[in-house]
Amino acid sequence: MAAGAYWLYSGQVEKFTATAPVELPTVDYAPEQYEELEAEIETFKQSLEVPEPEIQYKELVLTASDINALISRDESLRGKLHIEIVEGQVIGDVSVPTDMLPGGEGRYFNAKARFDVALEEGLVVIKLIGAEVKGSEVPQAIVDAMAGEDLAKNLYKNPETAKWLGRFEEIEFEDDRVRLRVRTETRTEEVSTEENSAEENVSKSS
Repeated sequence: MAAGAYWLYSGQVEKFTATAPVELPTVDYAPEQYEELEAEIETFKQSLEVPEPEIQYKELVLTASDINALISRDESLRGKLHIEIVEGQVIGDVSVPTDMLPGGEGRYFNAKARFDVALEEGLVVIKLIGAEVKGSEVPQAIVDAMAGEDLAKNLYKNPETAKWLGRFEEIEFEDDRVRLRVRTETRTEEVSTEENSAEENVSKSS
C-alpha cells in the first residue's frame, strides 16, 4: 500500500474505531428456559434421523432472543455481539478487536452492523455487509476488511454440530424469527425395495 493511501486508510480506521470495547446487551435465559431451548434443538436434530415420507421439510424456528441467549452462553461472543431481525434483515451491535487492520492494533470496532446470512455449498455463512459508527456510515474498505471473516466458522469446529448444520437447505427470516429448513429423505425407493423383497420371500415360501 502506498504511503499516502496507507495514511488515509489508517486515519479512517482510527476515526471509526475506539481505544476500548463497549459492553453490549446480553440475553440470559433462566436455567429451565435454556433446558427447553436445548431440548427443542436436540429433538429437531433427532427427528432428522427418522424417515417420514409424507413430510417434505422439517424446520427449526429460533427467535432473535433465542439466538442472543445462545450467543451469551459462548464466552468468545458474550458481550461482543447482539442481534435483531428486522424486516427480514439481520442487524446487530458488535464490539470486536481490529488488530487485523492496518493502524487497528489495540483498537475496537464498536458499530451498528448489517449482516448477510446465507447458505453456501451447504454451509451457514454469516458476513458483515455494512456498518455505522455514531451515525456515520463506515467506509466500504473497512467493512470489506472486517467482512473477510465468516462469523459462523466457529460453529463448524464441533464435528457433530457441523454434520447437522450441513443439512440445512433454506434459511428464511420473518418478523423476529429465523426458519431453518431441511428437506427430509423420503426413501421411497428404499421402501419399495423392501416391499418387493418381502413379496419375493412370501412367494418363495408358498
